[in-house]
Amino acid sequence: GKFGVELTESHIFKYEQGTAGGTPVRLEGTNGPSGVSGDTGNPKDRAQLVLTWEQGPLSLTGTTNWVSSFSVVDPTTPSIANCKGAINFGSGAFAGEVPSQYCRVPSFTTFDLSGTYKYDKNWTLHASVQNLFNRQPPLDFQTYGGAGSTYYNPALHQAGAVGRFLNIGAAYTF
Repeated sequence: GKFGVELTESHIFKYEQGTAGGTPVRLEGTNGPSGVSGDTGNPKDRAQLVLTWEQGPLSLTGTTNWVSSFSVVDPTTPSIANCKGAINFGSGAFAGEVPSQYCRVPSFTTFDLSGTYKYDKNWTLHASVQNLFNRQPPLDFQTYGGAGSTYYNPALHQAGAVGRFLNIGAAYTF
């Protein structure tokens, strides 16, 4: 058989925003800027690991997707200089003291599995499971990326909101 490995990783070394003559603000690893990204987050790292095995008519692929954690504070908004201000300003989810665990959106990992089987020269069977382990999205009370009562980030964590998703099918070529 054949075995394949592919690793893709992206890292934001520096992401600054500012006006001419002003002091730029560092945005990597934060939830901002709300004016540009809608507070959907700027995680510093994302990675994907793909493992493939092929043996005769069978092919299996496992894919691990990872998004790093990031702060909920948007540093481009001076009135929101801390976690409590950011969350109360954004979603209104907390009426008092903000629990410290919500000051950062945790990292998020999902695993997808897919396979194909070439039955003969015309028929191919295929199946896939996205988010195989049914990981739930991390809570993000600051994002503007979703509805007001949706406390997850659809731009980064949609697979967790959908949950485990199965797809089965067949293809016939002639």
